[in-house]
Amino acid sequence: MQEFSICGLTACPGEKTTGYVTGPDGRTTIPLAVINGERPGKTALLTAGIHACEYPGAAAAMELIRTLDPGEVSGQVVIAPMVNITSFYDRIPFVVREDGKNLNRVFPGNPAGSYSQQLADFIRRELHSRADCCIDIHSGDAPEMVMPFVYYPAGAAPAVRDAAERMCQAMTVSCRVASRSQDGAYGSAAAMGVPSILIERGGRCGYTRQEQTAYLEDLRRILIAVGILDGEPLFNTAQKNITESAYYDAEATGCWHPYIQAGERFTAGMLLGEVTDFFGEVYQRITAPFDGFLLYGTVSLAVKKGESLLALAKD
Repeated sequence: MQEFSICGLTACPGEKTTGYVTGPDGRTTIPLAVINGERPGKTALLTAGIHACEYPGAAAAMELIRTLDPGEVSGQVVIAPMVNITSFYDRIPFVVREDGKNLNRVFPGNPAGSYSQQLADFIRRELHSRADCCIDIHSGDAPEMVMPFVYYPAGAAPAVRDAAERMCQAMTVSCRVASRSQDGAYGSAAAMGVPSILIERGGRCGYTRQEQTAYLEDLRRILIAVGILDGEPLFNTAQKNITESAYYDAEATGCWHPYIQAGERFTAGMLLGEVTDFFGEVYQRITAPFDGFLLYGTVSLAVKKGESLLALAKD
């Protein structure tokens, strides 16, 4: 084994190194940890805090940094527990403070673009390019609640897609959801040929110890499945593969009244929610297009036109 260096941080074999790396603007510092095992193996990249108010995943990433022993690692584990650091301390949901853009909608980025685009390019060049697999850790944002599930890149090359699905099946979550998006972090990494997944759990700008512990279990199970941690791989054979989903955004600014919660089931034709004004005039009604269940939804009364409302999974 040799020392491993990334973004200016170096870890010798059997060593854990933590520090702050300089972002693309030359001023922002992003926390990063490198755990270099004593045995050769793959490099796993774990990112959290793409959205700064999605706390359960970020808390789990920090806990994994503290608890992961280099002696149990074959290869390397690189963890960025809060990518969108400038929005974190100001508790800004969804977007990056500097330019108001959603970082998970601007990949692969642009080194000459706005800060979010520069940061996406930086992540792709400096982190994704060094990884053999990527795990992007999310949660419901400040006004959202999600059921535990995981996305995989259905549009990636077959070998990449299959490897990503195997990572999903190592998790305890009840379903994996096919996605063809490439403008987010994990989709962009998959387009580069890196098996990548995006995990969801929790929300409402808070977190519980139970959610953090569940995240830790899933992260360790994935690292075992890809051969980085010792242990017998466990696979969730009961996990559902969701290949059809539907997403609804607000068609008008107003008051949102959801009639279903994350994880609950619905039948085709059921009224799932309405956007109204303050006096009850209905701007938008959302009815279920199929039988299924709610992956995530907005739980705030206030909504702006274009904001996400519901994500539906078809059985």
